[in-house]
Amino acid sequence: MHAVWRKKIRKKFKLKESDVAFVFSGTIVRRKGLELLIDALSEIKDKNAKLIIVGGGDQAYMEELKGLGKKLGNRIIFTGFVKKNDVKDYFSAADIGIWPGNNSVSIMEAMACKLPIIMVDLQLGHLVGYSNGFKFRENDKKRLKTHMERLVENPKLRKEMGITPSIKQIDTLAAEWPAQTNYLYATYGGYENDDIAKSDKE
Repeated sequence: MHAVWRKKIRKKFKLKESDVAFVFSGTIVRRKGLELLIDALSEIKDKNAKLIIVGGGDQAYMEELKGLGKKLGNRIIFTGFVKKNDVKDYFSAADIGIWPGNNSVSIMEAMACKLPIIMVDLQLGHLVGYSNGFKFRENDKKRLKTHMERLVENPKLRKEMGITPSIKQIDTLAAEWPAQTNYLYATYGGYENDDIAKSDKE
């Protein structure tokens, strides 16, 4: 199903297979730091680097972001509100999960979909302690851009970071986030010692 949704959503938003899509998911409010992300993306020369922003929220802030995004043309996509159970399909369509501001438990969902992660080093900075991504200091656009460019330019690294068994990552969070952990198991499934998720084998 991973491949089916990847193809379907990328077709919907006219993303080529050669495009490298970052994805952010969460409530769109200023503390999420999305203006920093848009600014960093605008400085990346590779035009195949695209951004999918999944979610709804503060309407004034959304309009501000869309204004900033105009200079990027079709490199930035705003999906609007997406039902919780459908967010995983957008993760399947993307190549890298990215959170430039206040951390979100949706990072765990991206991990479960085997996406490499770029995130600011705040509450949940330990989530990239499995060789599965990068973190940067708050508001450090230079470092954010460096991490983005590194993953855009290196498909082998993206794959290596993405195949870290998600089951091990989620297990370490079970005590801290029991409800979210149960949701991840139920939604994505987990298989011990799986370097490749079952859905990726189909």
